[in-house]
Amino acid sequence: MWVGGRHIGHVCDAISRHRLVERGWTAHQVLEQVDRHRAGMRSDIEPAEQRDPLAWLFWLISKVIGADELAPRARAEADRERYRAESAERLVADTALRQRIAAQQDEIDEIIAQMHRDFPRTHPTIRKLGKNR
Repeated sequence: MWVGGRHIGHVCDAISRHRLVERGWTAHQVLEQVDRHRAGMRSDIEPAEQRDPLAWLFWLISKVIGADELAPRARAEADRERYRAESAERLVADTALRQRIAAQQDEIDEIIAQMHRDFPRTHPTIRKLGKNR
């Protein structure tokens, strides 16, 4: 039996209902967040003064941890996974672009060659100045 005649199964049910484990939260992290929140409260109530300490604990947990908030480690892993997915998408896009460029390489080379013929590297005025020397 736990405080107030509640069974440990009630604690497990509350943890399950709040999906804390699935979101990567450890008991230490949860209690750390709750302690930090309680330290900033204007007035704090002792758990023993509560009619239902378990409900009060999970009320505090709901105040400090959002309904879908991941634990710091799980959030970092999700960020890494998102970065990997974005990198893979960029790689696919870059590969497709390189393939399109490679398929058009002859046309690109012809355009560049035409530009060299139409726009010689030295400006005509510069060529005239060079001859006067």
